[in-house]
Amino acid sequence: YIDYNEEAKNHLQRISEINDELNRLEENKTKFIADKTEERKKELNTDTLSVQEQSRIVAAAEAWAADERKRLLEELKQAYQGAQESNADAWIGMAADAELYGGEINKETKKLATDFIDNIDHLPEDSKKVISDTMGGMKKEMEDQEPSLFRKAANIAGGILNSLRTAFDIHSPSRKMQEITEQLFAGAEKPMQEAARKLPAEMTKVADGVLAEAKRLAEAQAYMRDKLGASGLTMQLSGVYHGLNIAGPINIPAPQTEKT
Repeated sequence: YIDYNEEAKNHLQRISEINDELNRLEENKTKFIADKTEERKKELNTDTLSVQEQSRIVAAAEAWAADERKRLLEELKQAYQGAQESNADAWIGMAADAELYGGEINKETKKLATDFIDNIDHLPEDSKKVISDTMGGMKKEMEDQEPSLFRKAANIAGGILNSLRTAFDIHSPSRKMQEITEQLFAGAEKPMQEAARKLPAEMTKVADGVLAEAKRLAEAQAYMRDKLGASGLTMQLSGVYHGLNIAGPINIPAPQTEKT
C-alpha cells in the first residue's frame, strides 16, 4: 500500500529523518562547540581560550540548538499534517495489524511506523490530540479484539505494537490509574478479608478483658469498704475531716487496740 502511495511515503520518510536529526541534536551541539573553539583559537593564535571566550561559544551553541530544534519541530508538524491528509495512518494500521497476526515486517516499514508513533509527543497539543485519538483508538480496538495476541506482540522490543503500547499506556492516566488500583486491591483483598474475619473475635476479647478488669476493681473497692467499716476507721476518718475542715486525703495510722 505504501509503495503505491508515494506522497504518504515521502511524509513518513521525512518524519523519520527529522526524528534522527532531533536525536543527533545534542551531538551536533557538542560538535558546534568544538568547531567554534578551534576556530577561535586560530583567530587569537592561542592554545587555550579564556573562560569568557569559552562561555560565549557555549551560549552561541545553545542558541543554535534552540533555533534548530524549533525549525525541526515545525517541519515535523507539517510532515504529520501531510501524512494524515494522504492517509498514512491507515497504512500504519495495516502494518500494525500484520504484526499482530505474526506477519513479517521489513526494517524500513517498521522504522517508518515506529518513528511516526514515537514522535507524536513532539507535536503541538492540538495536532497531538488529533493523531493520538486516531492511534490510541486503533490500539484499543486491536487490544479489545485480540487481547492475548496483542499482549504477546506488544512485548516485542522495537515493534510497532510495542511503540503503540508504550506511547498510549503512558498517555492514558485513567488507564494507568485503573491498572494501579486493580493491582493494589488485588494484593490487599486477601489480608482485608482475613482482617474482617478476625475482627469480631478480637473485639470480643477486648470487651471481655475490659469487663473483667471492671469487675475486679469493683470487688476490690467493696473489700476495702468492708475492712474499713469493720475496724471503725471510716467513722474516725469522717470525724477528723469534719472537725478539721480539711479537704483532700490524709494518712492516719491505724490505732492499736488492746484485748480486754
